[in-house]
Amino acid sequence: MRPTMAPTPEAFILPITTPYLLSPSRIAGITPKYSALFLSPVSHLSPRLCPVIRSFSHHISSGMKLSPQANTPDITQPFGNTESGTYSLRTFDLDRDLPALVDICKDVYGGKDYLPNTAPSLVKDPKCRFLAVVNQENRPVAVANARRILPGIAWLEAVRTCPTQRGKGLARQLTQTLIDISSEEHNCEVYTCTIESNTPMRKVFDKVGMNFLHTIHQVKVADLAKLSGWAPEDNSDGTPKSFVEALGLEKDIGEAAKKIRWVPMKTLDELEEVLSRIKENGGIGYIPALYKIMSTEHVNQCLEDGLLWKMDSESAAVVAFYNDKQIQSLKSKRVCCIAATSTLALEGALWHVSSDECLKLLGEDRAFTLAVDGAVPILGNSLCDAIPFVDDPCVLFGTTSPRVD
Repeated sequence: MRPTMAPTPEAFILPITTPYLLSPSRIAGITPKYSALFLSPVSHLSPRLCPVIRSFSHHISSGMKLSPQANTPDITQPFGNTESGTYSLRTFDLDRDLPALVDICKDVYGGKDYLPNTAPSLVKDPKCRFLAVVNQENRPVAVANARRILPGIAWLEAVRTCPTQRGKGLARQLTQTLIDISSEEHNCEVYTCTIESNTPMRKVFDKVGMNFLHTIHQVKVADLAKLSGWAPEDNSDGTPKSFVEALGLEKDIGEAAKKIRWVPMKTLDELEEVLSRIKENGGIGYIPALYKIMSTEHVNQCLEDGLLWKMDSESAAVVAFYNDKQIQSLKSKRVCCIAATSTLALEGALWHVSSDECLKLLGEDRAFTLAVDGAVPILGNSLCDAIPFVDDPCVLFGTTSPRVD
């Protein structure tokens, strides 16, 4: 429900000639020493701006934090300005904003951006905060989402800026806003990732205080789609071969790896203990996934499906499978996730997921892709040379302090 705003003529607003990020912390923390910034009474401004200004004034005078809520999509915040215009911030509205989002994303990932298709789920998900920066015509020019994926962790994703609006600091301000909201409303650190070569996004992370944490090895899905029976449109006779057989990896897996026993895990506590050991050995400390880390929701699904194992050894490693709706070019939407710190563990994990026991559990979902903890060395050995790992690594950033060895 839209809150009722008192039409007080004494309401003031930051002058629109002053760029300023109105994050929840800064709005709630305004003190008398900043009162000189509030210069223009509502009665002197355009009637079109008055509802937004009064909303802003009401929240300050009542001591409330002004932050976008999923059930109040029409209430906006002043967001900042550049020489080319003034911007506001509000919750993304699916019915109103989808055409603009399609336009923003039309050249992303070669015109195959997943975001327009997944936007409805972001809007509906109570764990998401999907925000839009809009211009004076109330049309989105930048968007981003923060999704609470694990206890104490929100994942920054879907950061997009209209090509004509880039270079104006909108992505930085939007990222900072979501960091503030995640911290103040949910007590969450914020994690995210990008590819190593994405210098503009890495500069954004640096400016908002996000630190490089780790890497995740990803596989070229387009190369996997060339394997016989792996692409959705490939109607080759027979069932797709296992990952090891399809890539011809049998000769690269040693006897010691083949003898490793993998034990199904039953509880989150059991998983947490193994991941802690992996982190102590230099790993991420979370299960790597497709350009992200695995969420509690997906971990619980793995446990329910019996698709989560630990290595029965003094060394620690985890293998898990989850479904990722973003995958469009393979027959299976499964991702094989390997948390480990050694090549031996990687060899053993791949041998396990290609075993008859595991393939029976996977059923028709054997044409999967792979995500591997960046602690596993992938250079200089024949096994990893035969796997089509991406040339541009996935790099993980977070508001937590980087690991110090």
